[in-house]
Amino acid sequence: MGQINGQDAAALRDWLAFHARTQGADGAVVLVRDPPPRADEIARALAPVAGIATLILVDAPIPLGEADAPSERAILNAPDAPGRRHTTAPPDPWTSPLGAIAMAELLRRRFLDRAEGVASVDVSDLILPDPEGSVFERARATVAGVVALIGERAYPWEMPEGATPRHADHICVAADARTGHSRWCVAPAVAGPAAIWRASQILRTRGRVGHSMAFRRCMALRHDADQALIARKRLAEDPALVALAEAGHLGGGLGGGADKGPRRMPALPRPARKDPPAPARDARTLIVTTMKDEGPFILEWIAHHRAIGVDDFLIYTNDCSDGTDRMLDLLAARGILARRDNPYRETDLKPQHAALRAAETDPRVQAAGWVICMDVDEFINIHAGEGRLSDLHAALGEVDLVSLTWRLFGTGDIAAFEDVPVTRRFTLCAAKDTRNPLQAWGIKTLFRNDGTFPRFGVHRPRGAEALAYRGLRWVNGSGRPVPPSMYRNAWRSTPESVGYDLVTLNHYAVRSAESFLVKRDRGRVNHVDRDQGLPYWFRMNHNVEEDLSIQPRLGMMEAERARLMADPEIAAAHRAAVAHHRARIADLRARPDWADFFSEITGTRMRRLSRLHRHFDRSVYDAGPQSVPDEVALRRNLPRSFRLAVKVEGVVH
Repeated sequence: MGQINGQDAAALRDWLAFHARTQGADGAVVLVRDPPPRADEIARALAPVAGIATLILVDAPIPLGEADAPSERAILNAPDAPGRRHTTAPPDPWTSPLGAIAMAELLRRRFLDRAEGVASVDVSDLILPDPEGSVFERARATVAGVVALIGERAYPWEMPEGATPRHADHICVAADARTGHSRWCVAPAVAGPAAIWRASQILRTRGRVGHSMAFRRCMALRHDADQALIARKRLAEDPALVALAEAGHLGGGLGGGADKGPRRMPALPRPARKDPPAPARDARTLIVTTMKDEGPFILEWIAHHRAIGVDDFLIYTNDCSDGTDRMLDLLAARGILARRDNPYRETDLKPQHAALRAAETDPRVQAAGWVICMDVDEFINIHAGEGRLSDLHAALGEVDLVSLTWRLFGTGDIAAFEDVPVTRRFTLCAAKDTRNPLQAWGIKTLFRNDGTFPRFGVHRPRGAEALAYRGLRWVNGSGRPVPPSMYRNAWRSTPESVGYDLVTLNHYAVRSAESFLVKRDRGRVNHVDRDQGLPYWFRMNHNVEEDLSIQPRLGMMEAERARLMADPEIAAAHRAAVAHHRARIADLRARPDWADFFSEITGTRMRRLSRLHRHFDRSVYDAGPQSVPDEVALRRNLPRSFRLAVKVEGVVH
């Protein structure tokens, strides 16, 4: 059971033949959405289809679409079309999205109640073969009598000008697809007369619908393709569709020629680097970062990452007043890193984005085989082997990217700054299953620097062309593949992509309460217009669980730090930065408004909230810490299952 909305008789025939051949369909009821006498024209043009004994074309004397909506074929109804939101189209109730929600029930009562099985898919949809049996067999075998059909949008790679698209031309899908489409197959005798049929779902089933099969929606058949339906760089070939097309199961391609197959994506190599690297490049790892007034914390961060196998550092600084530049220049003079002035004033970019843009063409980047963009309050924490990068690579095998999920570390109720390594001092953090606030599962990504990614991003590289998606080996911190839906824009893990087993990123965003005063006063390097005040402290100060997994690396770090501090000039620069930090803390705490802020973040209520993060819905972080009632904030031993949500701007989350 499906509908035609602008497709021709040849498309209908290919659709019928495909499902007769692959699913055992022997009949169809098709609603023709175009105005009469379109159904008669299709019937006259349609050649017989082997296996299809019954075909009923249904039309209506009145339009069945949404009254004020444009045609379903309009580009603004194509979900992936570039610029579709800026297009307009007049209302067309004849071909607009179906508004008569009872139509499936009407077709059922008139034609289909005694069928052994009915699949609801439109003429643009193809149910993929499944080794467990046909969609009809599987529906009859379920308790509910229903199989859910989960659809993914499919596209041609290329169509000749003026050619009419066919099912066989659709051999690509969006590599970063996030949303799908819902249809179903029902066995009426099993589902029973109380079940209600809708176009995309069956209501009142006898049991839970726990079985599913896949289908592909051929978008160039569904929409007028005189404009781009998707950016080509987002496409990747779908092996299932390619195999079906090349076996001839989808009919002819390139306008319906029976002897022609689909146009394949070009088998091109990944983009070549401008400057061919030295043979040893693949073994070198580079960190790109930005800094402002981080003097007291630089040596530990450098020492830790050198100890675990990082070879080089490219650091951009701006507006430093605490000796950060002095410290970095001393380290640069000894060949440990490179410091650059942040060029953000010469651009319209924020400091962090300006630095990453400049880094893309830096010679140090060209010489690195692996790159990660991260901050000085983040520490790579490797759980494989002895905790070195070589151990991580050995555990992961051949991959192109690995996304490290944050573990947010709190103050542990430590208020005073001390010149002690943060990785030793702060051991309380967020629980691994804490997905709120959004930052709890933020990521930074270590990636192979082979030219695939022309742009650096704060959380992951950007700009991979579609041909790179086709073999991209992207894994999470447990070594499991990252879903393609993360490829373009994701900056945080999801329940499907989170992983901590092999590597995490310890994120010490607040350190001590006194150091947080300096951080807030300094301002942010990315969201420069946002105050790092109480809401930020609430989001980032997690003291729920103890995590000591980085402690075995302290010996390596402290040995490397001692080697650096053995240099008198470096040691003096470190002491000067610490003294400046202490003086800045004293100055801020002497101000009444800052003293009040310090008292609030170190008070009993905020300390208690830092241990309750696993209980809070995202809405609580949107509303701020004041939204948590005292009876929750100050209560002891909340049940693990307790969850708090609040009303934000008129919406209950």
